[in-house]
Amino acid sequence: SLGDNRGVEFDVYPSEIMNEVMVYKTPDATLMTQGIGGTIDMRTVKPLSFGEQSMSFTLRGEKNDIGKLNPDGEDTGWRGSFSYIDQFNDDTVGLAVAVAHMKSPNNEERFNTWGWPDGVVGGFKPFVRSSELTRD
Repeated sequence: SLGDNRGVEFDVYPSEIMNEVMVYKTPDATLMTQGIGGTIDMRTVKPLSFGEQSMSFTLRGEKNDIGKLNPDGEDTGWRGSFSYIDQFNDDTVGLAVAVAHMKSPNNEERFNTWGWPDGVVGGFKPFVRSSELTRD
């Protein structure tokens, strides 16, 4: 995890490198260790089980539906990935390589209030916030 808590941040694992994700909501006797709140088993591709050479390339674009709210913000982004799987030496050595890049805009319209003496708003402030998630 890259955050400052004990929780796993699943957004750091690109879906392009996952072959299978198993979610266990209740305890299962076949698992060695389990969490009280459930268990998530994330499995990447196994190149020797894949059985053939494979190359894949994806490119997707995105556009924020509320537009560019700040002068330095963006309203468009993209995500791309490349993966290569192969087997060598009579299928005794396998190779799986993947790379993914994402650049995703985030624009938010926010509203703060404070005060509330006698049920009346003491003050309010509307504002916008823009950020960008970039991940490799």
